[in-house]
Amino acid sequence: GEESPLREKAEIYNQPLSDSENINVHFIDVGQGSSVLIQQGSQGILIDSGEDDYGETLCNYISSVGVTEIPYMIATHPHSDHIGGIPEVLEEFGADNIIMPRLTKEQTPTNSTYKAFLTALQNSDAKIISAKPGLKFSLNDAEFEILGPVTNDCEDINSMSAVTKITYGEKSFLITGDA
Repeated sequence: GEESPLREKAEIYNQPLSDSENINVHFIDVGQGSSVLIQQGSQGILIDSGEDDYGETLCNYISSVGVTEIPYMIATHPHSDHIGGIPEVLEEFGADNIIMPRLTKEQTPTNSTYKAFLTALQNSDAKIISAKPGLKFSLNDAEFEILGPVTNDCEDINSMSAVTKITYGEKSFLITGDA
């Protein structure tokens, strides 16, 4: 198949978490936005997706590394450079669970990117989980813990970002969205 142009850039940021290379963390270049894929075999956990114009390229990248299942997807916060590509990824791969911060009515965006994101969530079979400190889940031997947001009433949406700590053996990563 055709190589994804994104894969070439992302390989630079692909960091194995173990000597056996069973777990990989892909920091994917989606321009100004953010997208991180934690992979073991055919399963991946996706944290953010960049803008909507990266959706197809992101799907191609996910396929190119062999991921076919997404047990968890984390939308750190509702800015378009973090959630724009999620609708396309959901349509292509689905997700079992989507973790995202709970927003107040005042915090909730009204732009077309957020509306497309909500529509994709409604059309998916994914369970929506509120990002709260102490929430834990795993991908085989990799442990994930949500550390934030610590408040649900902050005017700055960046401060509402779902902060995730990933631990595998003695290695750990902290993915902060825009917190």
